[in-house]
Amino acid sequence: MVPISTAGYLVGLIPGILAIAGNLAGGRWTLCTTALVIGLVVVDWLFKDSNKSKADTSSVTPNLVLVLHVIVQTSAIGSLYWVIASGRLTGGRIDDAALSTGLNSGISGIVVAHELIHRRRRAWRLAGIWNLLWVNYAHFYIEHVQGHHKYVATPQDPSTARQGESIYYYLIRTIPQQWICALRIEAKRLGNAGRWRYSLANFVVFSTLLQILIAAMIYGFFGTPLLAAHLRQGVIAILFLQVVNYLQHYGLTRQPGMKIEPAHSWQSDRISSRFLLLELPRHADHHCRSLRPFHLLASLPDGPVLPAGLFGTAPLVLIPPLWTWIASRLMAKHQAPQLALPTPSTYRSITSMARSG
Repeated sequence: MVPISTAGYLVGLIPGILAIAGNLAGGRWTLCTTALVIGLVVVDWLFKDSNKSKADTSSVTPNLVLVLHVIVQTSAIGSLYWVIASGRLTGGRIDDAALSTGLNSGISGIVVAHELIHRRRRAWRLAGIWNLLWVNYAHFYIEHVQGHHKYVATPQDPSTARQGESIYYYLIRTIPQQWICALRIEAKRLGNAGRWRYSLANFVVFSTLLQILIAAMIYGFFGTPLLAAHLRQGVIAILFLQVVNYLQHYGLTRQPGMKIEPAHSWQSDRISSRFLLLELPRHADHHCRSLRPFHLLASLPDGPVLPAGLFGTAPLVLIPPLWTWIASRLMAKHQAPQLALPTPSTYRSITSMARSG
């Protein structure tokens, strides 16, 4: 029996199940997952926050949730390919199915991969890489773990959005920079070992070529419509990831070498986003304790808080002036309590130092 404390995470499987059902049913049903995500944007503002952590510390059920996500994600991709290759889905409905499947690829694909690539056991990490391969973003395995977690909130981190940077400029800047960052990390690793930096031993080189090979095989065996759908659902998943990246560290800075603190990540306790995205909104704790399983992440009081969950906040960034205005006020609100006013003794000390100087 699934413990009540972790049963909520099973709702994250709903987008994938709807994507599979929609692909197989065809017609307007191909938009099921898209409709769900749009609905989540609205209801995310209606849900309440809850900073309570789960009482169940067992890893059995959370691990089962991860396995089910990988199965559902693979099945959603497979169902998309099958209905296109068999001719059951044609025309504009292919675009609709690719959109819904891509949104699920962002949730069951990349969000779940984000959890898996942090695991110590190689089998879990391979499952995460498997998810990333089908959205053409396998280099995330290197860039996120070895790059982002080391350089977060510093100028060296391509994934951290700068204050005042619009989501549109961020996308143009961060996507190629993340790939280059991962490539350089792997090249440095191989160079330090006395090996050729850009051989197939470089994970980024190997995975990129493998993704090109997969795309070429899809085109060779099934033609342009299936290749276009394959690429389109991957792009949707990547855009989903980048909007989340943008929100989770927007405008927050730290000096290189400075300890990573909760103040370097935006977080949210909105129930809807927490369950559907496997506690990804509790990002501050994730960066402070990256090996901590998702179901044990806690709400930390020292980090800036998003106005809603990730789903509800995401549309705000599409209007840069609105988002900048909201974010700047939330950041000021978060920082204000930490600014202690000087005491009379402090004033006397400053005055004394000025006079002696």
